[in-house]
Amino acid sequence: MLPVPHDGRTVTPNVPSKPPMTASSGNVLIIDDNPDRAAAMASFLSSSGYNTQVVTDVSNSTYSLGGDSELDVILCELDLHGVSWVDALHVLREMDVQVPAIMFCDVAEADRIMTALRLGASDFFLRPVEDKAALIRSIERCVRQRRLRRELQESRRKLEAANKELRGTVKMLEQD
Repeated sequence: MLPVPHDGRTVTPNVPSKPPMTASSGNVLIIDDNPDRAAAMASFLSSSGYNTQVVTDVSNSTYSLGGDSELDVILCELDLHGVSWVDALHVLREMDVQVPAIMFCDVAEADRIMTALRLGASDFFLRPVEDKAALIRSIERCVRQRRLRRELQESRRKLEAANKELRGTVKMLEQD
């Protein structure tokens, strides 16, 4: 029960409220050659607080997937028409992909799941996605992972700059 002051005012305790149960913003790239399905996923994720971009033709996409990419997570259909994941694996390794990926498939077959794992997928979901909350949690993990990698990269950059400055100062002191 809240105390009531003698002057008639109400008192609100200074207790921090819980943050809303919505996903924190992150940049999600959806790769799916089924435009309707991709649009439905983009709509769901946008309503959950994410910035989404959709690619329905991977042969014409030009996204940076390295450490400097602004993407936080990629949601990718495993059964893309015309994509050889064996060939793509070599290209992806050469690109040094730093953006986590979550793969989707309509069939839960061991060889498809193994393909997703070999590609470095952070998670795998069977379509239709029954547990939307699990998908959001998986995306959140990927977003947190990307943010931590960015923070680590920035900390390394600052540390290298400080070391360089320190070396210069030491050289100057040695000359005196």
